[in-house]
Amino acid sequence: MAEENKGTGGQESVIPEAEPRPYELKQVQVRLRLSEAGSIYSSKEITNHVRAAEVMSDVLAQMDREYVCVVNLDIKNRPINFNIVSIGDIDAAIAPPQNIFKSAILSNSARIMLMHSHPSGDLTPSMEDMILTKRVYQVGTMMNIPLVDHVIVAGGTGQTYSLLENHPELFRIGAWTAKTQGLDSAQEEASGRMQQGIDSRQEEDPGRMQDRQSVPEMGKEGHVASDSRAAVKPARSERKSVLGALQEKKEQVRTADSGRQEQQKAQNRPHSRNDISI
Repeated sequence: MAEENKGTGGQESVIPEAEPRPYELKQVQVRLRLSEAGSIYSSKEITNHVRAAEVMSDVLAQMDREYVCVVNLDIKNRPINFNIVSIGDIDAAIAPPQNIFKSAILSNSARIMLMHSHPSGDLTPSMEDMILTKRVYQVGTMMNIPLVDHVIVAGGTGQTYSLLENHPELFRIGAWTAKTQGLDSAQEEASGRMQQGIDSRQEEDPGRMQDRQSVPEMGKEGHVASDSRAAVKPARSERKSVLGALQEKKEQVRTADSGRQEQQKAQNRPHSRNDISI
C-alpha cells in the first residue's frame, strides 16, 4: 500500500509501491571441448577396435596400477581416440558410467570399447568387472552408444581377455543378473540365517508348528469344516502341555539360580568370632 507523507508546504506526497522482483531461471551454454594428450603410435594402421586393443594392450601391460580406458569408435568401428577414465591401485579402480561416456559424447562416438588392466597378470574377471560390463552395456544401449567389447589386459605379459567372447550373455539386455550367476551370496546367507532361526524356534516350541499345520480349512460358504475343528483341539491341548512343561523348567532353573546366589552370599559374608574354630 502506498504511504502518504506531508511535505514542508503541508501538501501530501504519495510514495509509489516497489514492483515485485521477478524470479529468475538462468540459461546456460555448454561449451566443453576435448584437449589432446599423449598419443600411442603403431607401425600398422589402426583400422578397427581389435587392432586398437592390440596396440593399447602393450601400453597397459606396463602399468603398475589398474587403468580403465575407453576407446571411442565411429560407425564403422574405427578408433577416433581413447580416454583414460580412471587410475586406481594395484587391484581396483573406480569407473562410473557417466565418466566412461563423457569423452564418447564429446567425440560424437557411435560405439565404445572398454579396456582395463590387471597388474597382477591374472586375466580372470572379477564380479565387479562383470557388473560394470553389464551396467555400461545397458547405459550405452539407452544412449545409442553401444559397448562392443570389454577387454582385460594382463600386466607384464600383455595378454588379453575378451568379455564379449567369454561372457556374451553380458552383452544382451536382460540376459544376466548377479543372482543367475550365483553371486548373490549375501541374500542366500540371510535367507539361511532366517531359516535357522525358524527351525530353532520350532525346536523350542514344537506345539507352535503343529498348531500351524492344523489350521482349519474354510468351506465353500466360509465356515470351518467340522473335521478341521476336531483336529485343532488336540493340537491346542498339546501346545498347552508343552508350554506348561517349558514354564516349569524355567521355574526350576530360576529356583536353582537363586539358591546358588544365596549360597555365594553366605560364603562372602564376614564371620563372627564365635564361628571361628581352632
